[in-house]
Amino acid sequence: MDTVVTMLLKVAPVFVTLALGFLFRKREFLPRATVSGIKSVVSRLTLPAVVFAGFSGIRFDADAPVVFAVIFVCCALGLVVGIGLDRLLRRSTVRPFLMSSFEAGMLGFPLFAIVFGVENMPKIALSDLGEIVFTFAILLPLLNARSGGERGVKPQLRALSRNPVIWALVLGLVAGLTGLSGLLTSTRVGSAFLGCVSFIAAPTGVLILFVIGYELEFSRSTIRASAATVLARYVVWIPLYFVAWAVTARFAPGADRMLRAAYLVVFILPPTFAIPVFGAEGEESRFIATTISLNSLVSIILLAGVAVFA
Repeated sequence: MDTVVTMLLKVAPVFVTLALGFLFRKREFLPRATVSGIKSVVSRLTLPAVVFAGFSGIRFDADAPVVFAVIFVCCALGLVVGIGLDRLLRRSTVRPFLMSSFEAGMLGFPLFAIVFGVENMPKIALSDLGEIVFTFAILLPLLNARSGGERGVKPQLRALSRNPVIWALVLGLVAGLTGLSGLLTSTRVGSAFLGCVSFIAAPTGVLILFVIGYELEFSRSTIRASAATVLARYVVWIPLYFVAWAVTARFAPGADRMLRAAYLVVFILPPTFAIPVFGAEGEESRFIATTISLNSLVSIILLAGVAVFA
């Protein structure tokens, strides 16, 4: 019971920030144009800093290629199933993007640390690698194109080459794989640079959660559509968990109980909180925010159940 209470206290800031965003819209404390500006700051400045900091600190072992491939394929399958569902229903919605990815950084990491211990954090960080690459290299660029960006292969490649998040991802991977990040930490100038990156990255979580809260919509139709999307997501991701773990256990030499626990956590998490930053404005943004918020609540309830038996 203490673990469950600690978990709820740990995630309380998430729901407080969501509530503040919702309050600011209801009371008209902040115009919608300002929120659009916040999205731009996140996508062009603070989120790239988060991505660079995360990737530059990654350390790879023998299990990494297997875990990366398994999680990457699962995210891709979630998107494909979502697209197939839309075509079956003869609709064109943002639902496929909400059927893919997961939010490990702002929700999964703290909850995993509470239930399974900070010392086991490398396991969930490893599980998040494939999702991060899929999200920032494929999912968000596709979403951006759907939300008004240019279509076609050449325009998309051009857009990718100008995307600060993609550059942050590439540079972070280079720094992590070559050992450059270790060299940076050993010098005053390098340490100062990394300190600046961390400082810029710090407000990202609050800004994204505030935007989600601002765009929350509690109308009956929106909640019904969001609940259906969350249910469809779990119908896909729970079976994927068992398949993914079976493949990982077969091919990853270091697959153990803690890695399986990390898989369990990430497979019941909501989609990445970065989606609202790149989604379209209006009704679609309200649907995205409501779905992510509802899915977050369900994830916490499920993880509380896991904590009881952990």
